Amino acid sequence: MANINRRTLLKTGLGMSLLPSLSVRPSLANEQERRFLFVFAEGGWDQCHLFAPLWNNPHIDMEPQSSLGQIGNIQYVDSSIKPAVGEFLRDFGQETCFVHGIGVRSVAHDTCLRLIWAGTSNDRCNDWASIIAAQSQSDYLLPHVVLSGPSYASDLSSFVSRVGTNGQLGYLLPPENFGVQSLDAFEDQWLAELQTLSNSPSARFQELQTRALVAESNLQAIQSLDTTLNLLDDEEGNDLARDLQRAVALLGNNVSRCVSLKHAGFQNLGYDSHAANAVQSRNMQELFHELRMTMQLVETGYPELYANLTVVVLSEMGRFPKMNQRQGKTHWMHTSAILIGSGVRGDHMIGAYNDDCMSSPVDLSTGDVYDGGTLLKPEHLGATLLQLADASPLDGIQAVDPILGAIR
Repeated sequence: MANINRRTLLKTGLGMSLLPSLSVRPSLANEQERRFLFVFAEGGWDQCHLFAPLWNNPHIDMEPQSSLGQIGNIQYVDSSIKPAVGEFLRDFGQETCFVHGIGVRSVAHDTCLRLIWAGTSNDRCNDWASIIAAQSQSDYLLPHVVLSGPSYASDLSSFVSRVGTNGQLGYLLPPENFGVQSLDAFEDQWLAELQTLSNSPSARFQELQTRALVAESNLQAIQSLDTTLNLLDDEEGNDLARDLQRAVALLGNNVSRCVSLKHAGFQNLGYDSHAANAVQSRNMQELFHELRMTMQLVETGYPELYANLTVVVLSEMGRFPKMNQRQGKTHWMHTSAILIGSGVRGDHMIGAYNDDCMSSPVDLSTGDVYDGGTLLKPEHLGATLLQLADASPLDGIQAVDPILGAIR
């Protein structure tokens, strides 16, 4: 068996989360269980650069030199600056659903972050990914890995592993775990137990058999993580590309059920464009190019994951429709989300923005705009994700119905 490089563990920050998990027997991950990749567009994206084709309102500043694009049943704001949107939809539009007009009820980043990730503004909340990871049918070694971006896991922190660029978690690793000094020694200890089992008196057989089964499962989990870490050393490209490759390795090797990460924007300029709003187009070009590359990687390299992976792309808010004096836009209480992959009703749009770029009510069963329908809230998105994951909401999250029109 290949040995885990301890330096690599510390560098990636996974060490702290790994060893405590080895005190219980992890079952082999159920490859049929739906897994989730959350991608967060940090700062608030401009719906008028992608989701809201509203050129007929003089009070709305659309993306310059843009036009209506349509791939299948999905309409979007198209431009020569971001051809990757159309390229993505041509390849994966059949697995993609746009959810429009989610009202976040605030223009404060911290509040909107909690709302879109957890359905509540309470600072002691659990985000959708952590709830899904905690209710897994399999004992993943690292149920929810946060590569970057926000994370809220008040009651479920034991299921969450945050990876720091300087290996912050790894530096907290205690010198002794299970009475051994290193992972190599830990591995040797369990291999010795396996050897002892074959020579043991019958009186100890049952005890050692149980411990040997634990050892075997632990070593299989270590091997899976070792394979994943080797892949993590080979990542290329910008920050988003590297994090997406890490996420695929963690999910595809059954180390994690959920991985979340952020997109800090083109050249890390972010989406919070109070000035120079044109960066939104650059951001979306990079975002959709990397999403397309990632889906191609999963489709060809991890076919079992491809059949069971749901990708969730979201931002905590939108942008005010009118440009300010600095050619930027302030915060707006209406946003969209993108669902891709397993369980998603693809080639479909849920809801819409009205002529004033505000949320339109929808029929939850179909997703069609309907005057007597429901105004979407983050809780509806969360309920949809939890249904896709066969998970139940925790106490404290307002009970709402899922968007059935987004689920196939």
